[in-house]
Amino acid sequence: HGGHIPRLLRCFDIPAVDAIWRQIHPLEGAENGFFPRFASSAAAQNGSVLAASESFAVYGAGLTYDEMRWALYFQAVRGINLFNFMVISYGNHEFTASQERPCFQAEMPGSGDIAPFNDFTARLSYIAAVGKASNRAALYYPIRDIWAGGDTASAAAGAFDRIGRSLERLQCGFDIIDDDILRSADIDNGRFIAGTAIYDTVILPECRYIPPDVCRRLAEFEQLGGQLFFNGASGTPAVKMYPVVKSLRSSRRETDDGDIVFIIYNEGTEHIETEIALDSDNIYTYELDPHDGSIYSSNAKVGLSLGSGEGKIFLCTSKKLETDRRRFAGDVFASVDSFEVKPLRRFRLTADGIRSVSLDDQPITLTCGDWSGAFGGDFSGDVMYEAFAECGSDDFILDLGEVKYTCEVILDGVSLGIRCMTPYTYFVPGARREPLSKLQIRVSNTAANEYTSKEKEVAGMFSPAQIGPYHARTLKFERDTPGGGLIGPVTLRRVIYK
Repeated sequence: HGGHIPRLLRCFDIPAVDAIWRQIHPLEGAENGFFPRFASSAAAQNGSVLAASESFAVYGAGLTYDEMRWALYFQAVRGINLFNFMVISYGNHEFTASQERPCFQAEMPGSGDIAPFNDFTARLSYIAAVGKASNRAALYYPIRDIWAGGDTASAAAGAFDRIGRSLERLQCGFDIIDDDILRSADIDNGRFIAGTAIYDTVILPECRYIPPDVCRRLAEFEQLGGQLFFNGASGTPAVKMYPVVKSLRSSRRETDDGDIVFIIYNEGTEHIETEIALDSDNIYTYELDPHDGSIYSSNAKVGLSLGSGEGKIFLCTSKKLETDRRRFAGDVFASVDSFEVKPLRRFRLTADGIRSVSLDDQPITLTCGDWSGAFGGDFSGDVMYEAFAECGSDDFILDLGEVKYTCEVILDGVSLGIRCMTPYTYFVPGARREPLSKLQIRVSNTAANEYTSKEKEVAGMFSPAQIGPYHARTLKFERDTPGGGLIGPVTLRRVIYK
């Protein structure tokens, strides 16, 4: 179909996009674009809500779960709700697990900590498929101008991209529409209706070659009350902000019984703070936490404090729900600065394949910080930190500060669970404890150090055909997540309930 993306995607039961070699990544900035909307638009126009993504191929063995969360929110606010993570190899022998990285094999440090991220993904996927998108604006895809090539194509594609980005900065949800849908959609009271999609606004970017029959359809749409705009962004914002933050992104979904779901996300690389007002008249507002499934009472006007890639989900409904009690970290009553540290396992890349080697080294004393000085800049693996802490008998929050990159906490022999992304905090309920509690923190980094430190050796292990065409690119990415360790600070904080 000559690169006619919407037409191609509507041929599938579940339209999908592919995010490969950091096409969606916080370090890529303006290159990320809004291309997942091609798939979600096609799904709505087909009468479906399901749109998929194959994500993370060739992102490198240093990919972190924080980066993965960033990419999933990026796609979810644009209508993607099914995620296929790449890759798991056919085996761990020779070059098989190293050709296309990351590879979520058991040998890879941190891969065994994926369960909480899978739970997060499942909840986010469910929320992103509830009801249907409230996108009433449609941005015209000027395919004929693109086919024309040259300056005409550049001007049309540039205007299409500019308007789409402007709509997103204005918090205005939109779909992508093309000649085929403009021809086939019903027109009812100034609205184009195709599948589950309903558009009362059509935005035309700079273009010269709209077919005559499509022009007639657009004129009929406008005559019957539809809004037609040329080369400018216009729509209804899902949220309003005070002050405006350029990196905030949002989506709005509505169900048949009037519930409204908002996904809010910080697409930038810096921490943001703002206040938002949700576009809903429903009585009750709740915050839904995709990390643990908690439900909290909230308001249609709420303050936001979000780190890079962090998000919030809100439900506005006429139904009263049971809610959980909010817990906040209060004053620090104790800290842990020194640990007995022992490597448990080391990841190794060999000519025979990837290996996980158990270690039995003697413990050493370390303070919080990167472990490279103790174990070398090439160390990839798992390390156990042990210390004793005065925890008391009351509820408290254990805050590990910064961790590179995943961890599990064991307190007095009982696991408190795995954390694979920020924040690295644990709620610890009150209990009768010994004056000093044994605190164990297992920290895992990624396989990046091993791969980057063996860049030259790989050429002797595997031929170019064996290591594959992506090796050089993934090495570049892997250099972005060096080191490892419990960076801290590690503090014990009193609990504030609200």
